[in-house]
Amino acid sequence: MLFVFIKNEKEVDSMNLITKAKDGIVLDGAMSDELERQGVQTNNKLWTATALTDELDKVYQAHWNYFEAGAELVITDTYQANVQAFIKAGYSQRQAQQFIRSAVKIAKKARDDFEKKSGKHNYVAGTVGSYGAYLADGNEYRGDYNLTEQEYLEFHLPRLRLILAEKPDLIALGGVKMAHRQTHLERKMSTRHIRMISLGGVIGTGLFLSSGYTIHEAGPLGTVLAYLVGGLIVFVVMQCLGELSVAMPYTGSFHVYAKKYIGPSTGFVVAILYWLTWTIALGS
Repeated sequence: MLFVFIKNEKEVDSMNLITKAKDGIVLDGAMSDELERQGVQTNNKLWTATALTDELDKVYQAHWNYFEAGAELVITDTYQANVQAFIKAGYSQRQAQQFIRSAVKIAKKARDDFEKKSGKHNYVAGTVGSYGAYLADGNEYRGDYNLTEQEYLEFHLPRLRLILAEKPDLIALGGVKMAHRQTHLERKMSTRHIRMISLGGVIGTGLFLSSGYTIHEAGPLGTVLAYLVGGLIVFVVMQCLGELSVAMPYTGSFHVYAKKYIGPSTGFVVAILYWLTWTIALGS
């Protein structure tokens, strides 16, 4: 998890936190363990964020327990809390925004109340979980997803703005995967390069052998019509792939588009069929 310090009006607190972090700082433990110990059911796609909807007192108690155990920095219950997840669970956008802001407020309240009782000043980190955590299928550990940079921003920024509005001491980024880490592509190919690659891919002995058989069977007119129809289909398919490649650059094969927009099983079938096609073509 990456911690980002926030410059705010409490410069002394910020400097103290940076100094303390250099020497080592005690973090809290898992939010899920503390909530489940209090009877919160976290076995759902909202995970610990489900407590933000109607069990905020238990989130407060979880933070308090960690402070009493010696934690100097607690992480807000927003790792799995994002606007999209709450909307998918049936809540309105306004409710989702309220839940996220209340997570930061309750952590700061527990921190301030504990300071009044003990005299010890602790810190609060606003958490931003990965897109994989939102998928709730283990992808936060595998990273088996691919979004454009714009899609990542559209997903993360609403929650980040809400968290920052409540002024935590710092931000904790949990496994946020960015597009530039996946692709490393550079758009330096010109139209001429694309045309030459296309010509090189279709001109070969196979083209002339196949043409001879087609002319013999269908005649000149039938051959021309067949190639026009086939060429139109290929042109449309390649145009679609070109649009997808520009919108979602990816260094792997094109089956990832079928996986993203249709489903994992379709993506798998496309990949296997493409592999099988070229295996047979090379053998022949």
